[in-house]
Amino acid sequence: MLPAFSFMTATEIRFGRGTSSQAAEAVTAYGKRVLLVHGASASRADWLANTLGEACRVARFAVPGEPDMDMIQTGLEVARQHGAEVVVALGGGATIDAGF
Repeated sequence: MLPAFSFMTATEIRFGRGTSSQAAEAVTAYGKRVLLVHGASASRADWLANTLGEACRVARFAVPGEPDMDMIQTGLEVARQHGAEVVVALGGGATIDAGF
């Protein structure tokens, strides 16, 4: 089993058992208007949207596959319309790429 770790560059990637319980606190430290980027199955991100929704205004953006420029432009428009202060990507590589 991998130990929990944090990877920080222009963004922060959190991974490991127990890190999800700290998600809302970590996100709200950056802002209260959140764009939640998730995979094609929105229901897999419901737990985080619900948790964040208790303290933030959350807009969601689905990434069904590898992002292309049109998808990124759409995501930017959703973020702008929502006034997002924070982008949270939940999922694997394509989702993280789109959220970055």
